[in-house]
Amino acid sequence: MRLWNRDRPIIDSLLEIDVYKLLMLNFIDRFYPNLDVRFEFKNRTKNVRLTDYIDEGELREQLRHVEGLHFTEGDVTYLRRWGVFPEYFLRQLTQVQLSPLYVKRDHEAGTYSIQADGLWTEATLWETIVLAIVNELYTRGYVEKHGLSERTLSQEGDRRLAEKIQMLREHSQVKFAQFGLRRRFSAPWEEYVTRRLLNETPLSVVGVSNVRLAHDLGVEAVGTNAHELPMALYALARHESNEVARQASYEVLRKWQMLYGQRLLVMLPDTFGTTSFLDSLPRQYALDWRGFRQDSGSPVTFGEMVLDFYQKQGIDPRDKLIIFSDGLGIRKMLVLHECFSPKIGVSFGWGTNLTNDLGVPPLSLVMKLAEAAGRPTVKLSDNIAKATGPIAEIEIAKRIFGYDVSFNEQPRY
Repeated sequence: MRLWNRDRPIIDSLLEIDVYKLLMLNFIDRFYPNLDVRFEFKNRTKNVRLTDYIDEGELREQLRHVEGLHFTEGDVTYLRRWGVFPEYFLRQLTQVQLSPLYVKRDHEAGTYSIQADGLWTEATLWETIVLAIVNELYTRGYVEKHGLSERTLSQEGDRRLAEKIQMLREHSQVKFAQFGLRRRFSAPWEEYVTRRLLNETPLSVVGVSNVRLAHDLGVEAVGTNAHELPMALYALARHESNEVARQASYEVLRKWQMLYGQRLLVMLPDTFGTTSFLDSLPRQYALDWRGFRQDSGSPVTFGEMVLDFYQKQGIDPRDKLIIFSDGLGIRKMLVLHECFSPKIGVSFGWGTNLTNDLGVPPLSLVMKLAEAAGRPTVKLSDNIAKATGPIAEIEIAKRIFGYDVSFNEQPRY
């Protein structure tokens, strides 16, 4: 098969985004329509010089194409069928204009500075778009620079995928969503992998986070939310008082539930450390919300913390859910399922190792919210190696949340 479609842009529809971007766009449009923000791209794989693999002109051309895209009436008709979004939000989607991007090549550091500045409603969609474009340009450049054969790569990818499929067939109780858009090898490969999984392990796949792909394949589009919401609210609250700042994550929960009712209620607790989040989480949210998504740190430690939390709250964890979504491979998923499935519902958000496993070393790329209303944002996570924000602000956040996490592991997939 063709690993890349060079005859068309990498991103040719605004539906080629992660579900959580649309869910959060609705949240932002409802509660913070006039907030100015900045997103910044970062390559966390420090030993790889992106400028050695990605041509600046091609990168700019791909991003410039996306700047001219809009949601179509057909897109809106499809999203209306979800039954999630209010009509006023859907009606204005076709008017959404992405904010301009600032792109600069840093030859000395071997990377590209990519920033999106503007209204939050206009900047937020860039995250998964930029990551998908940079990843695909990198894989093209890597293969060309190392003289690799597309046929050989495709055969190796097929071999690895077949191993995963065989293990899934042997353990059909393991359920996962395909979360691989952001760091996929390429768009054609993501689609190929997803089609095979749907055909050969249909009982295992609960949905797809790539909205365009879910639409085209007729499967459920699934997603939760991301760190940018508590990061933004914390940045707005940090100068009021420590207590107001500590409440930022719970304010996200309050507004999210106000918007979505009893649907889509999965918490992401690690923005400022899961321990702090659980220590002060109001019991009503523990009762109402379906469960938690794990995105950093030790998954076993996280699972044990969640079980302990529910037990202390007098809540039967068997009625709740953990979605593991950090650096997963099939064997890791099987271990986690065996460890926790008798005690709590277990599912997985399977990303990079599923849609970018052909033998080319994958990158750890992120596009994070860096400023809100001119104030710096911070994310701590349960893995201090994933912390983002100015060093001084990170230290302040650690004191505010009583953060003492020692887990430090470079992200890898």
